[in-house]
Amino acid sequence: MTKAYLVNHTHWDREWYFTDIDAQVLADYLFTEALNELQKQPDLNFTLDGQSSIVDEYLITHPEKLIEIKQLVKENRLFVGPWYTQTDAVNIDAESFLHNAIVGITDTKKKYGNPMMIGYLPDTFGFNANLPALMEHIGLKNFIFWRGMNYDAKVKSPYFKWVAPGGQSITAINLPPTGYSAAVITDQTKENLKKYVNERLDKTIEFVHNIRGDDIALMPVGMDQVNIVKDSSKTLKEINDLSENENIISDYPSFCESLKSVKLPVYSGELRDPVYARVHKTIGSVRSDQKLKSAHLEQVLLKRIEPLMVIAKKNNISISTSLLIQAWKLLFENQAHDSMGGSVTDNVAIDIDHRYKQAFELCDSIENLIKNKLSESMSLNDHDLLLINTSTSKFNGLKKFQIVSSTPAVNFEGIEKAILVNKKKFKARNHILVQTDEGAKFITEPAYYKLNYDALVELPALGYKVFHFKESNESDELVKSNINNISNNDVVVCLDDGDVVIKTKSNQNYRVCLVDEGNDGDTYDYSPLPDDKEVELKFDKCEFQSSSILSRAIFEGKNDLPVDLMDRKKRSTTLKAVNYKLIVELNQSSPLVNVDIEIDNNINSHRMRLKIKHNLNTSDTLAQIQGAFWNNKNHPIPSDWKDNYVEKPVNIFSFNKSVTVNNGLSAMSVITNDAREYESTNEAIYLTLFASTGELGKPNLAWRPGRASGDTTNQGHIMMKTPLAQTKGLLKFNIGLLFLEKFSKKDLVKNENVYLTQNIFYQTQQLNRFINRLDNKIWPQKPDEIISKEQSDFELPDDISVSAIYPSFTDDNKFVVRLVNLGESVVSIPDILKSAKQVNALENTIKSRDELEPEHLATFLLDL
Repeated sequence: MTKAYLVNHTHWDREWYFTDIDAQVLADYLFTEALNELQKQPDLNFTLDGQSSIVDEYLITHPEKLIEIKQLVKENRLFVGPWYTQTDAVNIDAESFLHNAIVGITDTKKKYGNPMMIGYLPDTFGFNANLPALMEHIGLKNFIFWRGMNYDAKVKSPYFKWVAPGGQSITAINLPPTGYSAAVITDQTKENLKKYVNERLDKTIEFVHNIRGDDIALMPVGMDQVNIVKDSSKTLKEINDLSENENIISDYPSFCESLKSVKLPVYSGELRDPVYARVHKTIGSVRSDQKLKSAHLEQVLLKRIEPLMVIAKKNNISISTSLLIQAWKLLFENQAHDSMGGSVTDNVAIDIDHRYKQAFELCDSIENLIKNKLSESMSLNDHDLLLINTSTSKFNGLKKFQIVSSTPAVNFEGIEKAILVNKKKFKARNHILVQTDEGAKFITEPAYYKLNYDALVELPALGYKVFHFKESNESDELVKSNINNISNNDVVVCLDDGDVVIKTKSNQNYRVCLVDEGNDGDTYDYSPLPDDKEVELKFDKCEFQSSSILSRAIFEGKNDLPVDLMDRKKRSTTLKAVNYKLIVELNQSSPLVNVDIEIDNNINSHRMRLKIKHNLNTSDTLAQIQGAFWNNKNHPIPSDWKDNYVEKPVNIFSFNKSVTVNNGLSAMSVITNDAREYESTNEAIYLTLFASTGELGKPNLAWRPGRASGDTTNQGHIMMKTPLAQTKGLLKFNIGLLFLEKFSKKDLVKNENVYLTQNIFYQTQQLNRFINRLDNKIWPQKPDEIISKEQSDFELPDDISVSAIYPSFTDDNKFVVRLVNLGESVVSIPDILKSAKQVNALENTIKSRDELEPEHLATFLLDL
């Protein structure tokens, strides 16, 4: 006899084929019913899907329920948290994962009581191999999941120790093959309880028992937006009268506690096998325009706003941390697993875009205010350029910035090399209102120029420096070159037979082009169109530009492609020209090859990838994942895969920041924040840029046979068109390419940190008060104290990777520094941090250590 722990819960998608507002209406009814039922049944408990955001939204309409919720949480009868939203775990940054839990746990403690401290992700589409390290650093010792398990290839147990690449471990608990609805009880169930027990409950318990061979099983009693089980004690008694097992009303923490005395097997690796549940391995390129916004917003928050707020607080510029958390929450709402995946209706996609708009505006405004007040505190004028370095190490390299000037060029003091990349003239305007001490006056506003520069500069660590400039009519500019290539000390770039060719100093040639093919998939998965072939998109025009410190090559192409999927199926001659562009930039101070990709997408249902052909003769890759690295190898796909998998186990992988091909003699690393999905063969690596589609869910795909994902082929549902998922319009992507003869993770990460460095600049000027929106409404004030025009607030060695630096979420007088060791060897904790308090991600004190092992995190709490 097996002891089955029945846990009553509801799985609450915040949005999907319904909007967040729709879900709030459902919650108004269902959550109220659940609270009422908990009052009637003192032996019953209920799990609100492990996320606090849905409770926040419920209390907007039911503030009177707060006291009741707090009491139920205190009694361990209502379980809330730890996440703010049910997060994606593959397509987001490590810090997004950590911040989601930090905000969710902190919020729950403040508002409701102790959160459920379990990494509960019952429906997320697969998990990368380093999540144990991230969860351990949050203080989560247990992880409950459904998708991605393979008992034959991974570990022969639903309950096991999951070990990260760095050795950190947590207890992982896999839900039964039918997932979080394994033991769902509805009113219809109660009408035929014998059939439910014999054909569903006992068979599922038996399946779990047969895998492990012991006598405990976790049985979730819930479903999407399902009601709480009424009269549960009576129903449980009837179930036990019929069942071959002992079934008890329980909760997730109690089941985790029961495993403490059980010897568990050990597993290390990702959980993304589509054996019992679909993991949607190609969802990383669906609605790529929104995924780009997510990735860019992450970097704005991590590399700009959070460190800028530390600089501001150190200079007595008061910006509420609540504004920062508000921006993060908008991102978390968009990183819920369905929202981040893009498997939503267009109606929901509009809401997602609006939240991105709000979050970016919030970040822009915070940055604007900080830069304005810093400039004011230094009494800067319109001929001063403020450059800010948010890295914790000194910067010496190329920075991009823009200034406004009354002349078509300027000369900088303290900058040896500054290249005018482009300029735009704005005509003079008449009858312009000016407020003076004598009152309103009307003047003629003179003509002015917007000037964009690339300059070699040195900047202090986590600080700023002011450069004065004088107006001029002469400049060092990026000009057209007569030579048919560009080069630096590391590579030569040219056009050959329609391909962009990059030749390294070791005479390795890499050929770059775009490739395109039809997409017969939906907003969950790419799927090939039968008999369709991938075509290479060549370049037929090029222009080369050069200057003393940087050079640029612009490659353009145009290809006639089928307008939509039907044209591809019919081999129609109805074609439309698609224009694309590749801009390669080299600078003399960096080995990185910077590549901008522009595609004017005006056709439907296709997948476009960047193909980088190499001669390294290996398909093995080293993928950077959240806070670690993982080796990916292509595995053979059996011809009878449909008998053992619910979707094709394709050799398409996810990565975060970089992926490397290395044959031991030469290595190529692709560094990017704009794409997170790739395929590797012995001769090329393919970086997926986008896979456009026009439907939410389709049945019988080549790579995903059977039912449609989602509900579109369920009884009473309809097929749903998603024209916005066609991602029409101009799409822009950026990647960096790094070529190393002797590869090391340390060198890769050092260059990656340079690649991710932000260009943050500011000029106090009156010619255009809308370059920075808030400048129009920030009235100048005389500073209480003049601060230095060059300042460093905090410095670490440049071989240390900083995962995040931000104002403390628990103490207004402190800030947080989180390190991650992405190198091959142990590193010493820098002296400046040895006296700081070592904490976990929740800012709880932990045991201090003097060294940081590879693929480990360390967080420090310091005084401002």
